[in-house]
Amino acid sequence: MKKFGLQLIKFWREKINSPVSSLLSLMWIGGLIVASLSLWAFLEIADDVLEQETEAIDFTVLKSLQLLHNPLLDRLTIAITYLGDPFWLTCFCLVLAAVLFWQKQKNAAATLTIVVTGGVGLNFLLKDLFSRDRPMLEERLLDVEFYSFPSGHAMISLIVYGFLCYLLITHYRRWQSLILSTTLILILSIGFSRLYLGVHWLTDVLAGYAAGLVWLLICILSLEVIQAYFIRRLATQSAKD
Repeated sequence: MKKFGLQLIKFWREKINSPVSSLLSLMWIGGLIVASLSLWAFLEIADDVLEQETEAIDFTVLKSLQLLHNPLLDRLTIAITYLGDPFWLTCFCLVLAAVLFWQKQKNAAATLTIVVTGGVGLNFLLKDLFSRDRPMLEERLLDVEFYSFPSGHAMISLIVYGFLCYLLITHYRRWQSLILSTTLILILSIGFSRLYLGVHWLTDVLAGYAAGLVWLLICILSLEVIQAYFIRRLATQSAKD
């Protein structure tokens, strides 16, 4: 048993530990760069919104999209927008987290819970901080309360579907292109639906994506570090045995 344990540790150090460490380093560097750029983008958009420098383009986009309205597209976008509803996404994630916990995937379950609850909390905090009014257009297909900036649907859908995409890719790498492209189309469609329905400005949606990406990357990188820590801890315990 001891000989087998030593061989396992040797295999880990030579074949796995070095590539994993290098990959984690690259992920951290790349993730931190993207997160920093996303944070910068959010701050730039927020500054322009506070200075009222985006009113022209925001209004032009919404008026242009109103020209596309037809009964079929109206029903389709209403269905799509419900896929990004923060309340239902939160309920779905909490149920999924319970399933993951039951399957002894405690790290993923805990991270998923933090992902969605932290994201929703952050969104409400930002909305209350900026207190931006929603568009008041003549043709608005939905009546929505609370503030507009940043878009909760855009932010939470990117966070939740982005994290689920990450979990699926780690288990089904051969399908990663399909999973990634499907997730991207879904997230962008939800953002478009908020503009089409006239309940958000363009900058609301863009800021929601930027803020959501920052939070998503923080959660994913944290999970990677936790998993790497437990793998190394397990390897150390095996070496002692």
